[in-house]
Amino acid sequence: METNTGPSPTDARTENRAARWSLVLGVLSVPAAMVTVGALTGAVAIVQGVKGVRHAQQGAGQQGMAIAGLVLGAIAIAMVVLYYTVGND
Repeated sequence: METNTGPSPTDARTENRAARWSLVLGVLSVPAAMVTVGALTGAVAIVQGVKGVRHAQQGAGQQGMAIAGLVLGAIAIAMVVLYYTVGND
């Protein structure tokens, strides 16, 4: 008798590395925005977030993770821009 416990770890539905990297880079980019590196990691988080959302729409899952990374990347870039336009007196 076979028991199916769900998708395997290598199943395409559960594998969305772009979403995972987007979230990791997004989380790292917010504190990194204090030393300007956040703009670079934020931009990469946005790119990976877009890729992650596209993969999720094709059935890979983890769309929320991709969106969270995308938003955090955008916040980090906004923080860097605000620092250089408003806070750098």
